[in-house]
Amino acid sequence: MAEIFISYRREDAGGYAGRLEEGLERLFGTGSAFRDVVDLQPGEDYLQALNSRIAAAVAILVVIGPRWLTAERDGRRRLEGADDVVRQEIKAALASGKPVFPVLVGGAVMPEAMMLPQDLVDLARFQAVQLTDLGWESDLRRLGAVLAPLLSRRTRGGRRLWLGVAGAALLTAMAGGGAWWWRQRPDPSGTWVGEVVYDWGYRRQEEVVLEKFAGQWRGTASYLGVARPMSQLEVRAGALGFQTHSEVMMGGETRQLTHHYVAEFQGDRLDGVLTTEGGFSPYRPVRFTLNRRAPPP
Repeated sequence: MAEIFISYRREDAGGYAGRLEEGLERLFGTGSAFRDVVDLQPGEDYLQALNSRIAAAVAILVVIGPRWLTAERDGRRRLEGADDVVRQEIKAALASGKPVFPVLVGGAVMPEAMMLPQDLVDLARFQAVQLTDLGWESDLRRLGAVLAPLLSRRTRGGRRLWLGVAGAALLTAMAGGGAWWWRQRPDPSGTWVGEVVYDWGYRRQEEVVLEKFAGQWRGTASYLGVARPMSQLEVRAGALGFQTHSEVMMGGETRQLTHHYVAEFQGDRLDGVLTTEGGFSPYRPVRFTLNRRAPPP
C-alpha cells in the first residue's frame, strides 16, 4: 500500500502531480505514492479507497496550483461543494492527524484560512513546500529529506531510503560548484534537436532554439512540430526552464495548454522533462533528450 497520498485538482495541477509522483517513486520505490488517476482500478469505490489509502499513508501531500482555490463548476467554486473530491480528501487527511504538506506549484501561493471552507481552515496552519520548474530536482530532494524519516519508521528498508536521500543531498552539495561548471561549458545558444515520445505514444522530431540578444535569453521550442515562443525563460547554472502554450479542440470547444519545460545541459546534450497542464484530460510527464545541431560549415 502506498505510504504517500497525493491530493490534487486535475485541471489545476495534473501535470505537476504526475511529475511529483514520478519523482517520489524514484526516491522511495515504485508504489510508494498514490495518485487517483493512475492508481485507482476500474469500478473501485473512490470514497472507500480514499479512506483506506489515507489510513495506510504516513503523509499526505496537497498539491496547490494557481487554479486550486478558484476552479469553478456551474458558476460556483468547486471547493465550496460538500461533494468536491479534493475537499473530501483534505478533510479526511486533516481528521487523520497525520502529517499534511501543502505543495505549491506553478507559482501558486498558500491560501489564507478565510479563503477556505470551515472544515478545511486547519490546512492554512501547515508550512507549505514550494516546487519550482527550474529548481524542481533540488526542491524535490528537500521534500524527500523531510518525508524519509516518516517512511523509515514503517519500512524495513528505512536505511536504504536514507542512503538514497543522502546520495541526493551529496549531488546537491556537488552542484554548489554550478557557477564554475557553467563557465566551463560551451555557450548553450544554438539549435537542439531530438525525437520526443509523447505520453500517448506519438513520436515527433522537435527542436529548441536558444539565442542571447542584448544580454537577454530568448528562444522557441517546438511542440507537435510547431515552433512556439518561450515565456518565463531562465538559463542558469547549467539548467534551463521555460513555458510555451498551445491549444487543443474537442467538440467545438477550445482550451489552452501550458507546457512546462525544465532541462539540464550535459555538454552537447540537453536532458529534460516536459509537463503539460490544461486541456480536456491529464497528461503524464514526458522525458526527452535533445542534441546540439552542428552549425553549418
